[in-house]
Amino acid sequence: MPNHTVPRLEESEAFWQHHFRPALPRDRRQIRVLLRSYDNQAANLAHGWRLGHYLGLGLVLALILHRLIAVGGIQLLLYGTLGLGTVMLVGWLNSWLFADWQNYWVIEQNQQLIACARRTGYNSYAVLCDVVVAPEYRHHGVGTLLIAAMTRMETQPLYLACCPKLIPFYRRFQFVVINPRSLTAYLRRELGLEQNPALVVLCYSPSNVKDQPIGCHTPDNT
Repeated sequence: MPNHTVPRLEESEAFWQHHFRPALPRDRRQIRVLLRSYDNQAANLAHGWRLGHYLGLGLVLALILHRLIAVGGIQLLLYGTLGLGTVMLVGWLNSWLFADWQNYWVIEQNQQLIACARRTGYNSYAVLCDVVVAPEYRHHGVGTLLIAAMTRMETQPLYLACCPKLIPFYRRFQFVVINPRSLTAYLRRELGLEQNPALVVLCYSPSNVKDQPIGCHTPDNT
């Protein structure tokens, strides 16, 4: 019988050179496949929040269209529908073209993406999210290599939000738990805390930056 055992990747210079790399335009489809495979609790809660958001938006749009019919007749309704259709088309094209691929880093094995992570850099800090390993490669050390690679190249405080059960994993890479109240409102939104307050915020600070994470408020401006 054929051996379907997934090979365990080794941490070596060859790995960093040939497997871990920034995403390329051709990776967009495979990254979308990886993201669809991500089914942990945080993703499910975020999906539920988005579904409720879209249902509410649909109700508001229905009321607006009803008002357009009552006030301006069929011509105004057609203009309104055309405008809404244009907005929806732009959103669909943005999703289909996956314009955010430039922020992703990937691990490639035999021309197949087996893991990805998105790093969004700002002036004084960075945010890590969409850390995903392909289902058949989970529990084979791929996630460890991915996070090790991301922190190895980092020069800024790196924030992420995860479910509590993943805290021990990230602590292995010197991530520390951060009180979300100490973060700026923009960073809290970026981490998805408004959609899912149960997420825990962690921060990795490279050795060449100050101990105080820059994305946090200092006592003087709280």
